[in-house]
Order: sequence, then C-alpha cells, then structure tokens
Amino acid sequence: MLAGRISLNSSYDMVNVGRRQVGSTVKTYLYTLAMEEGMCLVIKQYCNRFTLIDGNGKPWTPKNVSNKDKIGQPVSLRWGLANSNNWISDI
Repeated sequence: MLAGRISLNSSYDMVNVGRRQVGSTVKTYLYTLAMEEGMCLVIKQYCNRFTLIDGNGKPWTPKNVSNKDKIGQPVSLRWGLANSNNWISDI
C-alpha cells in the first residue's frame, strides 16, 4: 500500500506558477544524448557554474539543491547524474 496518494487532478499549475527548475526532468534525456554522441559516464568534466542568456537578454544560472557541489573539481558524468548536479550539464 502506498504511504501517500498522488492526485492526477491537481489544480496547481507547475507550468505557469511553479518555481522549480526543469533540470531534473530533462537531465535523463541530456545524459542519454551525451552517451549516444560518445560521452562516457566515467570521463570527468569540471563542475563549474555557468550562465545562459535567455531570449529577453536576461541572465539565468542553474542552481543545485544538493550540498554536494564540487565547484571547480573534475567529476564524472555518473557522479553528476547520481547527485542531480546541474553544473556539469553544459557539456
């Protein structure tokens, strides 16, 4: 038996009202594409913050919820996926 109940008829609008980043949702697709393009989960990338400019010229920097950030350190894609880190996804 499930401890909680999931409602499919929620009135909360995550698209227009929600403030969560979509990083964790698209991360699996990003990592799958990276592996299809030849990236290996054990190859290390540097974990650095980065900023993108949106269509309105406004800067946006992804955030991480985890306190396991390793800024400036080389980490594997496997580590990034396991720790839901958004800063090594700019491959």
